[in-house]
Amino acid sequence: MAIRDSAECVAMPYDVAAEVTEKRGYDDIRLENAWEDWNAIRPSLGL
Repeated sequence: MAIRDSAECVAMPYDVAAEVTEKRGYDDIRLENAWEDWNAIRPSLGL
C-alpha cells in the first residue's frame, strides 16, 4: 500500500500526455496490467 499511497498522479491534456509518452519512449504502466507492462519496459530502462 505504501507504493500506491505515495505514487504520483498528474493530470494533463491528451496532446501533452502524448508528447510526454513519445519523448519518454514508452506508455504509462496500466494498473490492470502492471506486471506485464513493467516487464515489457524494464529491459529498456537498463534494469
